[in-house]
Amino acid sequence: MHMWHTCRVLFWGQLRKSRNTFWHKDIWYKLGTILWALMLLMGAVMFYSSSYDLVSHVNDLSFRELLEELAQEAPNIPTDPQPLLQAVPSGLLFVALLFLTAFSLERVLSGLYLAHDLEMLLTMPMSFRTLFVFKFFDSLTVPYMLLLALGSSVLVGYGQGMGYGWLYLATVAVLVLLLPILPAALAALLVMLVISIIPARWARDIVSVMAGFLLFGCYLLRVLSVALSGEQEQEAMFNTLAMLDLPLMPWAWAGRALTAAGHNDYAQLLGYGGLFVLVWGTAFLICLWLAGTFYYDSWNRMVVQERRHSDRWPWWRPRLPRLRIRLPLAWLDPIMAHFINGQSRAILLKDFRTLWRDFSMLQRMIVACAFAIIWIGSSVSLQQNDSHITINRFATAWMIFFICSFMTVFFARSGVSSEGRTFWLLKLAPINPRRLLFSKLVLAYTPFLLIGTLLSLVLTWLHGHSLYEFFLIWMLILVTGLGTTCIEIGFSAMFPRFDWENPMQQHSRIAGCLSTTVSFLYIGIMVMSLMIVPSLGYVLALVLTPASPATASWLYEALVTIGWVVAFVVTALVVWSTFYLGSRGIERVEL
Repeated sequence: MHMWHTCRVLFWGQLRKSRNTFWHKDIWYKLGTILWALMLLMGAVMFYSSSYDLVSHVNDLSFRELLEELAQEAPNIPTDPQPLLQAVPSGLLFVALLFLTAFSLERVLSGLYLAHDLEMLLTMPMSFRTLFVFKFFDSLTVPYMLLLALGSSVLVGYGQGMGYGWLYLATVAVLVLLLPILPAALAALLVMLVISIIPARWARDIVSVMAGFLLFGCYLLRVLSVALSGEQEQEAMFNTLAMLDLPLMPWAWAGRALTAAGHNDYAQLLGYGGLFVLVWGTAFLICLWLAGTFYYDSWNRMVVQERRHSDRWPWWRPRLPRLRIRLPLAWLDPIMAHFINGQSRAILLKDFRTLWRDFSMLQRMIVACAFAIIWIGSSVSLQQNDSHITINRFATAWMIFFICSFMTVFFARSGVSSEGRTFWLLKLAPINPRRLLFSKLVLAYTPFLLIGTLLSLVLTWLHGHSLYEFFLIWMLILVTGLGTTCIEIGFSAMFPRFDWENPMQQHSRIAGCLSTTVSFLYIGIMVMSLMIVPSLGYVLALVLTPASPATASWLYEALVTIGWVVAFVVTALVVWSTFYLGSRGIERVEL
């Protein structure tokens, strides 16, 4: 009882601390928090409406006719969509568990070992098990918020589309409360294993890489299973969904309990639901007890591990060699001297040297490579159609842009904040703020220059595009990437954050919200000027002058030229304005 009373006091203290932090922060912090809440609410509404519309469309007779047409090519595809709809909750819960497990790894590690208040809590008169329980449930705050806002909205939209009642909604509420606890407990056990071998200051990066490998491995397993079975894509999707609904795994029990609640089948609801709660709760308590038992030992091992000259080294722990990666970057200096100022070049070389020690970069490289492999594999299987060559070209360009942006946004949003407390050295040094921003821009823009060019060559060759189309794809990626990168760099310099200890806290909320909003507006302008307006002009010319296709083609080329001029002008304005605002933000920072 003493442990739970202490945890309750700590939780109330944490809530009051969060409330006081919100009220005593400046207006930009409050606006950023409100914007994040609004974006989360908009995401929940979008997920709900998409799920509801999709299920309603599947229940329509037109979808049944589509299934009958597909069944003529692949007889294994069912023509009745109801069994597929009944299996959807199991598939959704499996995907949610997969992402919760990967997401909980870093959250649990940060909460148990790398939190700011650990030093204070370790000095308080309470047991390590109490500290473990408090920090464990405290690390579940963000997963619960995401699951309540996004996961529950998908399940509720599915239930409304199926016409389920209040019993289904009550079951969804209970399931959402129970779902994240076991993945977090398993993540805690895995973190204990990692901590026993790797120092805690490196463990966050190793765990992040493991999460990336987990998601990428699951996708590769599915792709290889489809390739080895020789099934078509639609047939493989239906078979995978049916396999996930087999009553052998806990997520299938939970999915069948949801379906039973929707049909008011109390017997199956009590059977599958009771089995899920019993197994899930028992496994959670066992994992939580084991992780809490290992927690105290892991702290003792870390103390021994930090000693440079330890007399005793456990026989079961291998001595890891100290790897020192030294990149020969001296050859870059004379090359960059022709293009980059000396101050910017010095900061850029320093960032390149520290970049390779950051395992979070490796994690983003893994995810970006996974997206690239997925898109290239899909491109190989697609048969190109001459009537859709413009759509294919722009789809290729925007997919490459998405892959490069996934890597760039990490460097761009860190921006000046990545300097941390050493920023004051740059502030005291006679360095122009624009040159500092330019060095950060070159680092963040590198994925577009290298990976964007490489993927453009590969995908252009696979799609059979001409050299002219390759040039258009390449220019679209470089121009749009320059604009979005400058937006991220500029807002990160306007609202920097230098007091971080966790590298994931380098991004301020207001900078992230504003940069995301402005980037979407900028991308919308680019899509409008480069894709929508020329295509509409071409269609309109064909309608107005059906006997003269040459006039339509001339009008299309003219609109393409005007669109590119607009794109260059808008990008130039974005680059100038973000550099101006970013430099003013750096000058405004006081020592």
